[in-house]
Amino acid sequence: MKVESVFHRWATLLSAVSIAIYPEIVQAIDSVEQALQLQAVLKETVARSEAVSQWALLVFGGSVAALLSSSYLQPRRRITRLMYLLFLPSWSLLMGSMYSGHQIDRVYIRALHIGNEPALKYQLDALWHLGDQSSALYWSLIPLALWLVLFLMWWIWSGTTDQSENRTPGSG
Repeated sequence: MKVESVFHRWATLLSAVSIAIYPEIVQAIDSVEQALQLQAVLKETVARSEAVSQWALLVFGGSVAALLSSSYLQPRRRITRLMYLLFLPSWSLLMGSMYSGHQIDRVYIRALHIGNEPALKYQLDALWHLGDQSSALYWSLIPLALWLVLFLMWWIWSGTTDQSENRTPGSG
């Protein structure tokens, strides 16, 4: 017999005896392990939420820069400028995404201060908000992609090649 197998048998026997004698200790160990797992899931959820929030801020800033920038061709006619209204639903979805990220932070802070009892509830809340946050970010990209397609179509078929021809009065 190998020494390892003898040691393994003794360890198994001792753990069985300790479980029978001290069930509260085993239950406490299980609850601590479960709490640590739940806390790890919450930390990972917060980390992913921060990444999604950063992307939402980048998309928002880029779309604002595209709207306010004067260094590219812009449509002169009002009907073609209506495509810029596609920014509004995108911005509202981006704000919703950032709000869900804020909610995840609040859930995480509450979970840290409350203790282990409702940790599973907080984990589920955080995961639910992360799903909302990611979905809002993805849906916000659809109007922006549609705007980009419309802008490229206008740019290709407008026939305008010089920015000075295309500036609106008062735009500098």
